Amino acid sequence: MKMKVVKVSRGEKKRLKVILVAHKKTTRKEETRRCLSCGRVFRSRGPWNRLCRSCRERVAQVAASGFAVPVNVGRA
Repeated sequence: MKMKVVKVSRGEKKRLKVILVAHKKTTRKEETRRCLSCGRVFRSRGPWNRLCRSCRERVAQVAASGFAVPVNVGRA
């Protein structure tokens, strides 16, 4: 495939970088990961996605309630 070199302005370069970054995020391969909260295996969209859906929903409910109590799960 033949490539053509094109001059681009600074503003256009920034816009193209944003598009490229967005494209990289959407084209990442899904991986199987363990939830950091409950330990269940789930399909993760990327390294930023470390909680399974049910744990994310639970965290959102606690945050929405305005009252949270820290709990040490699995520790005596």
